[in-house]
Amino acid sequence: MPRWTTVHRINPLKINTMKTKDYVPGTKSGFRSWVISVHNLVSASALVWGIPPNVVALFATMLAQFEILYQTVDNERLRTTEQVIAFDTYRVEFTAFMRNLVQVHLVRNTAIPYATKIAMNLNVRAANNADRPKIESTPILDLGNGNRGMIKFKLMVTDMGKRAKIHPDADGAELRFYIASPPVPIVPAPPIQGSSAPRLADTSGTTPPAPAPAPAPAPIPVPAPTADTVMGTHVTTRGSFERNLEAHIGKALYVQARWINSTDDSKNGTWSDFKVIVIA
Repeated sequence: MPRWTTVHRINPLKINTMKTKDYVPGTKSGFRSWVISVHNLVSASALVWGIPPNVVALFATMLAQFEILYQTVDNERLRTTEQVIAFDTYRVEFTAFMRNLVQVHLVRNTAIPYATKIAMNLNVRAANNADRPKIESTPILDLGNGNRGMIKFKLMVTDMGKRAKIHPDADGAELRFYIASPPVPIVPAPPIQGSSAPRLADTSGTTPPAPAPAPAPAPIPVPAPTADTVMGTHVTTRGSFERNLEAHIGKALYVQARWINSTDDSKNGTWSDFKVIVIA
């Protein structure tokens, strides 16, 4: 099993998947103040909160780059169109990083006091939601190709009706992504022919035995990561969504998912087996 990173920076989603009031400020100055405040808290308590050092380091690097670009556009009379475009593009990427940081490491982190989460402007579920049971099932995951590398994700609680839906006891789903070379196709063995073929007994006049149940499909093996492998996670509150992976057309996308409880990690569901699709 590869070691998963906790940040996914490929073609960040341009949509807000949160159903409640957005915790990310809409203005550039408000966003700047918020990320600085969150960074100060995270950097001071990362060890106690169990946030990996590589995530904290990446946060600091991205914040420093954001600050450089922010200073170039802060003065409306001196900034250029190119500087504004560069800032807006980077802000989209930084926002995607912050959403993933919040959903994976902060809002569900039981080591962080409730008051601190409120101070970080996070959407914390009400206390009565703590009575929800542990999620015992795994998501049924369906993947499909759209146009030019657009991958369609669908999460289902049951395969009856194929309806995209989040588990009623979950706040959303966490997905692990793994992009690598496409898997080697498995060629089925040719049918046995001639005298070597087994002969069936004559069962005329008798009731044929019930067919044996089909064996469960074996889990899809995930190849060992290489220098070109891309790994990451994404948290969603939607049963279905799309992601543009045009830059990886021809490669295989491996995905597994689990239901998550944003207030108690011990009630999260278990990971599903991997699904794989070749990006087309």
